[in-house]
Amino acid sequence: QAFFLRVTERSTFSAFQPVRGRFRTFLRSCLDNFVLTAEESRQRLKRGSAFSVVSSDALEAEHELLEAENETPEEVFDREFVRNLMQKSIARLSERMTALGKPIYFEVLKRYDLHDGPNEPTYAAVAAELEIKPSDVTNYLHAARKELKLLVLDVLRDVTASEEEFELEAADLGIGAPEK
Repeated sequence: QAFFLRVTERSTFSAFQPVRGRFRTFLRSCLDNFVLTAEESRQRLKRGSAFSVVSSDALEAEHELLEAENETPEEVFDREFVRNLMQKSIARLSERMTALGKPIYFEVLKRYDLHDGPNEPTYAAVAAELEIKPSDVTNYLHAARKELKLLVLDVLRDVTASEEEFELEAADLGIGAPEK
């Protein structure tokens, strides 16, 4: 939050030049600089006080970083970028399927692909839970996954600065841009 407050106050994003690289790379560089500056500031004693107030959000973020101690900051950034991209896309998929009168498609995807239990569900188990045929599970999953891919690309397009950057990011994600 402090990072986004700082870049907003200083209009940092106005310095971005798409011809020099991807926005995500620019953002990561800005974040790296912010963290370095914050770490330097943290190590200095200010006004004779050795105490600092740390928000619970910062403690949670630090805990997540400690859990990812085998990851580089770049890997953590990339993982969080993808996680955020998927969260937005999944939320849009839920809305889209409901708007199309096909909430069952999203429910099948949620139970099969987004399950959070220890055991992977089977098509038959999902079909039994939702009182549909296993062949419906296959068909609904196919349609929902296809729509999710398009929504991921839509969200990605929203967060990239140029068509070239969009295509590079889509390729990095292994999904490729749709054919024109």
